[in-house]
Amino acid sequence: MAKERLYQVGLRHKKSREICNLQVWAKNADEATHKLTGSLIGYHCQYEWRGTNVLYENNQPITREVPE
Repeated sequence: MAKERLYQVGLRHKKSREICNLQVWAKNADEATHKLTGSLIGYHCQYEWRGTNVLYENNQPITREVPE
């Protein structure tokens, strides 16, 4: 079993400048960001990336076990 962490990926709409945050399960921050690249984030997409960070609960990263 592998562990995934819960990440928050910050986005900003290119025209309205509205900010939103999505929660994504991934093995690392690069994977969390890449999951949204090309569909929501990117040159021809409606949103631009603002940052990715791991989410914590009780000073511990939020994790889950997933099959490899």
